Amino acid sequence: MVNQKNKPRTYKKLKYRQIQRKNTRNKKLLAKERQQCNQEKGEKNWYEYEQYIYFHYPQDYPVIKSARPTNLLE
Repeated sequence: MVNQKNKPRTYKKLKYRQIQRKNTRNKKLLAKERQQCNQEKGEKNWYEYEQYIYFHYPQDYPVIKSARPTNLLE
């Protein structure tokens, strides 16, 4: 009986592992792009929300302005 650790890997197993690694990298890149896109959408939505509050509820605008995300202040 051959020990599992010392067992030589077949070509199919090696190819499968390479594909798995590639898919994992692609998923990480897609997740990063998705996160960036969501952040941009969030910023846009925040500005639209802030503008809506400013025009319709000017008395509440200072509260909304103070709650603005810090990355938008830069």
